[in-house]
Amino acid sequence: MAANSELAGDIEGEYGGNRVQPFATPKQEQRLMDEEKKQNPSTWKKILGFEDIFSVKVWRASMAELLGTAVLVFALDTIVISSIQTDTKTPNLVMSTLVAITITILLLATFPISGGHINPLVSFAAALTGIASFSRAAIYILAQCVGGIFGALALKAVVTNKIAHNFSLGGCTLNVVVPGPDGLVEIGLGTRQALWLEIICSFVFLFASVWMAFDSRQAKALGRVTVCIVIGTVLGLLVFVSTTVTAQKGYAGAGLNPARCLGPALVRGGHLWDRHWVFWAGPAIACVAFALYTKMWRAAFTELVATAFLVFTLTTSIISCLDSHVSEQKLLVPIAVFIIAFLFLMVTVPLSGGHMSPVFTFIAALKGIVTLARAATYVLAQCLGSIVGFLIINSVMSHNAARRYSLGGCLIAGNGTSAGISAETALILEFTCTFVVLFVGVTIAFDKRRCKELGLVVVCAIVAGAMAIAVFVSITVTQKPGYAGVGLNPARCLGPALLHGGPLWKGHWVFWVGPFLACVVYYGFAKTLPEEGLVWEDKFEHDIINLARVWRNGTGTSCHLQRKK
Repeated sequence: MAANSELAGDIEGEYGGNRVQPFATPKQEQRLMDEEKKQNPSTWKKILGFEDIFSVKVWRASMAELLGTAVLVFALDTIVISSIQTDTKTPNLVMSTLVAITITILLLATFPISGGHINPLVSFAAALTGIASFSRAAIYILAQCVGGIFGALALKAVVTNKIAHNFSLGGCTLNVVVPGPDGLVEIGLGTRQALWLEIICSFVFLFASVWMAFDSRQAKALGRVTVCIVIGTVLGLLVFVSTTVTAQKGYAGAGLNPARCLGPALVRGGHLWDRHWVFWAGPAIACVAFALYTKMWRAAFTELVATAFLVFTLTTSIISCLDSHVSEQKLLVPIAVFIIAFLFLMVTVPLSGGHMSPVFTFIAALKGIVTLARAATYVLAQCLGSIVGFLIINSVMSHNAARRYSLGGCLIAGNGTSAGISAETALILEFTCTFVVLFVGVTIAFDKRRCKELGLVVVCAIVAGAMAIAVFVSITVTQKPGYAGVGLNPARCLGPALLHGGPLWKGHWVFWVGPFLACVVYYGFAKTLPEEGLVWEDKFEHDIINLARVWRNGTGTSCHLQRKK
């Protein structure tokens, strides 16, 4: 995933007012902070914002947070219950789509009034990153918790006792007690696994969507509607992933909103209080990690973090698609690839160039977009990010799913139960599909003029679309169950090979040689492309009919038309 140097430059957002220093040393950062404190002695007063406690405007805004959270809790819980109650074979997919739409609408309604937090996770992250004062954040979180209680009370008033018992009022659960062959048994998710899911999903939510809303320049360029749609889509996707990838009954999925979990727990009680702290501790840890990340501003670290969470989201989403009961699973996979790649590109392009793959870093180095030193740093960060991402997947995925899908790794010969494809065929596919992505996506992404004409959204959509098409073609054209499709990203293939081993090392070299060979060939091909692009002649004077008429009239053999004056 790539961008031109103009889009990948340093940005200036609302985080600190200073331009990004990608390779600033810790001593330099500390000196800058000390100088800022000397120049602005009232910094801590602004951070705490005690005057917000007595601000009528802030309390009015908190009412929007209260009502918005109440509606959110009522709507989300009814969506969850209704989706599961239907006879559809894919309730998780229906539920996630409706969640995305509902959250987008509520954000559009509350954003002009309060900023559209309706979630303690967002308010706490805003306070840590300096977008809102801690006093305002505390007022918002209090209002959101009260709103969560009101929403749960409204749901309890309208649902039957049977539904309230079966679905725990739509509350956040880690386990349930059900009848077993030898009496009552407890099924669900372990504390460590649930906490990791809460931390990772919350960080992905902040990194892949809220980042845009917190950056004034990106928010202004994209527009309020686009930002709200992206946030809603990311949340819907995370709901789909967290409720599918664990394959554990009794687990209600990642909460991603402590206020939403608090309401049903207070109204219904019981087992909803069992390890309820997970739904608060996980998002809080993610917020702190997100705040620390925004202070570092290092492009290489951005590549590491982005690659790790891209790998996590992409792999879990693809496995969720394959585990769904949709008749056309191969069509669902490229759609998931497009959405995820597009969202991550939108976030990372202004920060580091949005590479997240050694392929795009290598072609950028060949074309002189980045230096060889930066390219080497990026590739190392991407490989480390892949390992981190698959370590997280390994810790939260069920053992059966990890064994069946080889941890989502890049396969060419299966697990021994299927023939797969030969290394030569895989190499040709890897080379061809990578070249298609480079030709369709990178040709535009590295062209400053075309990027400026099309805009960031369109460029990211083109690159993500090229990747989705390549994935769809590779998993369809071979018709071999042992082949996992093109990697398009050697770092993505490296992580699971190191952690899972076994068949993932067989033919692993094709996932490196194919893409890098495609980069070299594309670089040579790009040298032949016209720099000025297609230029139309006035009045189509070189039209074939006009040329034939000239030849027929006996104007000689030169076939040259004089311009009409």
